This record gives sequence, structure tokens and C-alpha cells, in this order.
Amino acid sequence: MISLHCDGNKAKTSRWGLTTEWVAGLGKKLKVFFDRYSGCFKTKTRDNSEYGYHYIHGQLRMDNERNFANIGREEGVNTQNMHHFMSNSPWSARDVYDQIHRDIKETPDLQEGGVLILDESADEKAGDSQ
Repeated sequence: MISLHCDGNKAKTSRWGLTTEWVAGLGKKLKVFFDRYSGCFKTKTRDNSEYGYHYIHGQLRMDNERNFANIGREEGVNTQNMHHFMSNSPWSARDVYDQIHRDIKETPDLQEGGVLILDESADEKAGDSQ
């Protein structure tokens, strides 16, 4: 189940103009969305798409500390396998970007005057390096 949180309290869905029913369907919408990408994480001998789904699900659900170990724990999957999936598995990032491009082309609202920004800087980095 997906719930919205704001400052540790359940947020009112109406704050964003969302109905409770719409929010209740987000889990299913994410699964349908991810299914378009699941083939990007399969090789001839393995299907690692489960870890891809858990990774994106954890990224969207967790409020902070979204590292591989915490996502694995939160999602109930082996943390070492989650780290290996992201760091060492032979899936192709190019295939993921190609699917993103297909999704953009198939989205009428993005055909004219639309913008899609893929920003990977949402979490403040730990440590001294910039």
C-alpha cells in the first residue's frame, strides 16, 4: 500500500488535488509503468527485473536515506543482491534510455511545448565530496 506522508503525518490527498481512490491505485499504475521497462533487466540466462521494480518502488516510497541497503531492507529483498543489481549486473542503461525515449514519443502532452526533466540530484549527498 502506498501512503503519502508530510512531516511524519499522513497528508491529505486533496492538498494536491488527488482523490483517495486515485492514490490507492498508484501501486498498480507503478507496476504497469515498470512492466514496460522490465525487459531492460533481462539477459539470456537471468531475469533481474524484480530488483529494478523494488529499486524504483523504494525510491518513490522512502522519505530519506535511499541507498541500496536501505531500499533492500525496506522492500524485503536481499541488500547485497540489490547492490549487485545496480552496480554489477549486465543490464543496459542504454536500453532503459531507449524505453524512456519511446515513452516520450508516445505521450501526446510531451509532443509540443512539453518538457521532461530527469533530475538525479534529489537527495543531498553525504560526505565532503561534491
